[in-house]
Amino acid sequence: LIIARDSQRQLLEDAVAIGEAIRGALNQYLNINICITVGVTVHTPTQWKTSYENARYTEEFRYLFESGGILFGKDFINGQSADIQTDGWSERLVSQIKTGQTEAICQTVTQLFAMLHHARCEKKELQLHIQNCVLSIQITLNKWKTVTAIDLEQATAFIKDLDHYRHLSEIEAEFTTFCLTAADMIARQRDSSNHSIAIQAEAYLNEHYMDPDLSLNMLCDYLNLSVSYFCMVFKNNTGETFVEALTRIR
Repeated sequence: LIIARDSQRQLLEDAVAIGEAIRGALNQYLNINICITVGVTVHTPTQWKTSYENARYTEEFRYLFESGGILFGKDFINGQSADIQTDGWSERLVSQIKTGQTEAICQTVTQLFAMLHHARCEKKELQLHIQNCVLSIQITLNKWKTVTAIDLEQATAFIKDLDHYRHLSEIEAEFTTFCLTAADMIARQRDSSNHSIAIQAEAYLNEHYMDPDLSLNMLCDYLNLSVSYFCMVFKNNTGETFVEALTRIR
């Protein structure tokens, strides 16, 4: 649709009015929400191609607007997206995933995607940023020897599916699920590991309870754990302290 007016202000006002009328009709009769793109203003017919190409380029950003709207090409000039750094976000998420901070994970993901929305990068560029976050989380968790990190296949499947999501909100929802799943798997692995520690400790006490030199430090040396960590794990899993368990067994 080509619109010509005497002033740019009138041109943009009419473009908005026409665009909203089209969107309203489609929503009313077909129950669909669409984005309408408006190319940059030009002054001669020979520049129409420039405006058209700008409008087509602006279509790349429809994924940012789930409820539709009117997008102006002047706001999406090619090559003017903000410089995005996701390393810090990945590090924060890894820390929260390791410690099982589910509420903090959701808040961080929300903030991350708000930043990505504000940056207004092309969808393919956004996908690369999300891929980098996913892989950074995967690599870091795989290096954490005390737990089994999330399955690499799960990360690969999520990355492959990125291109199928139509809106940024859908990607955000799946990424949130990905991070929460990782936190849940680590928590369950940690619980299993801690339960195993308690069982080993009980077995050691049953075998050595007659030893008059048996001490908390001796048991922790055997398990290769710090005293503070062992006491927390043992108490959480058995409901007893070291002294209480030893006294009961003796």
